[in-house]
Amino acid sequence: MRWNPPRLLVINGALAVTLAALLLLIRLTAPGGIAPPAPQPGELLYATTFDDFNDEWDLYEGRRAAQVEDGMLKVSIDVANNGSFSWLDRIFGDFDLTVEAMQLAGPDDNGFGVIFRHRDPDNHYHLLISGDGYYKVTRVKDGEAETLTADWRASAHIKPGTGETNVIRVVGRGSRFTFYINGARVDDLCLGENVVAFNCAGGELSDALVDETFPYGRVGVGALSFGTPGVVVGFDNMVVVGPEPQ
Repeated sequence: MRWNPPRLLVINGALAVTLAALLLLIRLTAPGGIAPPAPQPGELLYATTFDDFNDEWDLYEGRRAAQVEDGMLKVSIDVANNGSFSWLDRIFGDFDLTVEAMQLAGPDDNGFGVIFRHRDPDNHYHLLISGDGYYKVTRVKDGEAETLTADWRASAHIKPGTGETNVIRVVGRGSRFTFYINGARVDDLCLGENVVAFNCAGGELSDALVDETFPYGRVGVGALSFGTPGVVVGFDNMVVVGPEPQ
């Protein structure tokens, strides 16, 4: 004997499927909601000189600001112990990103660089360098920041001071990330818990970071101020391509 479900049950089932489809659509169209197709090696995914077509960037004014001026994206922070960030409204999975960064004003005690695999302001990674020659990689998850490398490790590859251009490159292939500063691969990433920045006590040196928390997301740029406000950093000539095979 074949069972014929009641009409109301059929309608409710159809409604449930429709609601599930709507929820899936919302999830897929939300920022960072779906991984894009894997790019071909060297495939141009995005490029800008910040001269035209800047509506796809998060721009705002105030004491914390991100504005396109003089052919660059300028991020400024006129507040102590704070930050300003701007994100591109595009999603990337695997990527090879290069951008020029120049400290334009403010103290050398700062932080500036690249945000990547950005899902929302509370979930992303960033690589920051400083005006006095240090770098670190941080993961922000559910609003909690965790430094994945030694906190502010010195690098001879960074050009310190105002007016110096530093070329920052981040390559993400799946859960593996490599970093370059002014063409030199950062091969002394100090990884581990409770590490000491200068001699990497309690950790181990590596030329790559492996972390699978965020498999895709947006990219962006940003800067931090510490005890002294007035940090201004300009970003220019960003290019994102598909990464080469490992």
